[in-house]
Amino acid sequence: MAMRRATRTFPDIQSFAEVYHGDLRNGFLVLPAEAVTDEPANPLKLDLMLPVVGRVGPITAQVMSRTPEGGLALRLPELQLEAGKGIASLWAAIDEVKAWLLSSGAVSPAGGGPADAEVLARIEVLEAENAVLRDALDTFLDEEAAKPSAEADQDAAEGEGDEDALIDDEEREDDSPEAEDGAGELDADAPEADDTTGALDEGGPTQPSPAQPAAKTAARGFQVPDLRGRAARISGDLGGHAFQDALVTLAADRATGLLTARLPDGRTRYGFWEKGGPVGFRTEPLNEAEVLGVLLLRAQQINEDQLRKSLELMRARGCRQGEAFLDMGVMSYPQLIMVLGKQVEFVFTQVLGAKDGSFTFHDLPALPEPFLPPALRIPNMLFRRSTARAKELRSDDLAAHFKPNINAYVALHPDARRLLADVKMSDVEKKLVSIISETNLRLREVFTVSPISRANTACIIFALDELRVLQYDGGESRAGYLARVAELIEKKKRQLTRCTEFDVLEVHWISLQEEVEAAHRKVAADFSPTSFKELPAEMLAELAKINERIKTAAHTLRSTDSRREYRKQILEGFMIDQSAELLGRKGEMAIMRHDRREAVACFAKALELVPKNAEYLEGMARAQVS
Repeated sequence: MAMRRATRTFPDIQSFAEVYHGDLRNGFLVLPAEAVTDEPANPLKLDLMLPVVGRVGPITAQVMSRTPEGGLALRLPELQLEAGKGIASLWAAIDEVKAWLLSSGAVSPAGGGPADAEVLARIEVLEAENAVLRDALDTFLDEEAAKPSAEADQDAAEGEGDEDALIDDEEREDDSPEAEDGAGELDADAPEADDTTGALDEGGPTQPSPAQPAAKTAARGFQVPDLRGRAARISGDLGGHAFQDALVTLAADRATGLLTARLPDGRTRYGFWEKGGPVGFRTEPLNEAEVLGVLLLRAQQINEDQLRKSLELMRARGCRQGEAFLDMGVMSYPQLIMVLGKQVEFVFTQVLGAKDGSFTFHDLPALPEPFLPPALRIPNMLFRRSTARAKELRSDDLAAHFKPNINAYVALHPDARRLLADVKMSDVEKKLVSIISETNLRLREVFTVSPISRANTACIIFALDELRVLQYDGGESRAGYLARVAELIEKKKRQLTRCTEFDVLEVHWISLQEEVEAAHRKVAADFSPTSFKELPAEMLAELAKINERIKTAAHTLRSTDSRREYRKQILEGFMIDQSAELLGRKGEMAIMRHDRREAVACFAKALELVPKNAEYLEGMARAQVS
């Protein structure tokens, strides 16, 4: 009988921490050979036996491949949903014990025991290795994406240097299986199911999906489903708003299916969508410049000998290139997931940048096979792309864009939160969205109360418009306005009953002086009587009380000495020291990533908490010159 359940036991916190920071938090786990009792069902149900917490599960696990030792590589697509609370309970328990040990004096704030130090050191090494690889790939792929399309097409047609020639010599020797007898012709939206010449090598291990019939496939390229009899859900032209609107719709609906993009040069891109975003691409005819091994070679993450050996393993074992790299020890499983994700992002950028061509999207009940990378967050890419485009527009053009709605009331579309959940926003961007969501202001008033400059506000609102998450209407009634203001005042009054001076100004207790000043200006403007229209006397009286409390908080926190003294009054000393230590570690990691801004910010806050600390002063000096 097929194995339908499995258990992974972690005997202690250290073993769980190592696996969690290495694989599990990325949605992957290796089941050791001793836990595999029979051929596995796909998917199977997995239980995690955690120290302190006990059993967590069942968790849906997709079988991706066999490990050389006989174990199973699993993908956990719903980890946060199915096991997030259990894992969070373990971390909470660890934090409680740690806090008790620190407060009791059993350990010093400067560091834990040897086991903790060892785990921390291993985690930091893993994070540093992944950061270096990610930065190298980001730099290379950004340069490739910035090439003019004509130059990229020429590279694909003619080859570019020795690495292309190597691929031509080695990979084109593979014999591709012919189409099965009696397969017939598929419709125009799919190539022959078994034709893998010209397939984009996604590079990762593969396993047939139980949701689709098994089919003969070659090691290279994803199987394109038979679309005969299926009507396209969306179709249109590339290079315009229709395509971007379609992408937004697919992201909002968490769609799963196949995107087919036909380009004027005769190439066809097949994009495999899962839960609203692409997880893999196949290009016909094959563009060698986008093959995993070539991307890594050009990014100087592998050498020609490693590339040649991977091709030999592919031919000998019938595996994909990513699996070959794993066997060779060239990269770890988490690094492979990251690299494949970057490959998907790179190809999607090419599709998004196409000026001409057409596209169709077909819904599918499931993809033909599991994919290793998580779905690309399209709303985030479109948001960043739109903000960048807005910065390149002339101010007159931006003004013309906003003119039709400048006097209309702006609000978030009811379905906006699902899209915006996939957008990585800065704190100030989130604040602007919160203002739009929680208030009822005209568009011109949003520019006035925005926490950032008018120019940056215009870019963000332009991008939100492009994502179709804003809606405009004529106005609100007097009664509705007064009810909204009354709710705002009452909410602030409830906050002031039990809060610190930091909470009054709505800043974190580690905030620096400039952050306190900016927060004071913002919250004072929010509750200034001049920000409202014709309020009754009782509301004005409540606003006066709120503003008096705001002034008191600002007076306490504006001075560096009084701010530090007040912080000591409301917090335990070990919490301040521990937070400073964590900030120092983050600063060191930022220096390793050559992120000067992040490093300086971390050490500045560490020195805010523990001034004149020699270690943090030395770190700040290194950060400023990194």
